[in-house]
Amino acid sequence: MRKYCILCCTIFLFSQIAIAQKNQSVCLLQGVVKNRTSDTIYIRKSTQDLRAFLENPVKIPVKNGAFTYQLPFTETEALELIFQDEIEKGSWSPILFFPYLGRVSFELYPQKDWLNNRVVGGELNKSYATFKAVNQEKFQSAKNSLYQTRDSLIRVNAFE
Repeated sequence: MRKYCILCCTIFLFSQIAIAQKNQSVCLLQGVVKNRTSDTIYIRKSTQDLRAFLENPVKIPVKNGAFTYQLPFTETEALELIFQDEIEKGSWSPILFFPYLGRVSFELYPQKDWLNNRVVGGELNKSYATFKAVNQEKFQSAKNSLYQTRDSLIRVNAFE
C-alpha cells in the first residue's frame, strides 16, 4: 500500500510539473538604449527581495545600444529592468513593465532622463503609461512647488 501511495504521489507531481510547463508563456523584450554605455540590464520582480535578487540576477546583454530577450513567464506580474551600472553605484531607477504573450518594446535613456523612457506593448503597459502621464499632469506642479520651498529652506539653512 505504501509503495502504491508513493507511486501515485510521484505521478501526480510529474503531471503537475508538465501542466505548469505547458502554461508557461514567452514575452519578447526588445529595446534600444540611448545616450549611455551600459552593457548589461537586469530583470527583477518588483516584489523580489533585493538580496535574493542580487544572488542570481537575470542578465540581458546590451550590444550596440540594443537588446533582445525571450522572457518565460507563467503569470503576469510587475517586473523591472535595472541597469547593472546603476546597481553597482547603489542608486537605480527601475523601468517597470508587465510581460504578456507578445512583444514589449523599450526605449531607454540615462538615469537623469528617466522620465523619457518608453515601454510599449500589451494592455497593462499601456494602462500603466496612461496612469503615469495622468499622475505627472495632476501632481508635478505641486511637487515642484514643494521642491522649491525645500530648496529655499536649505539655502537659508532652515531645513530640518
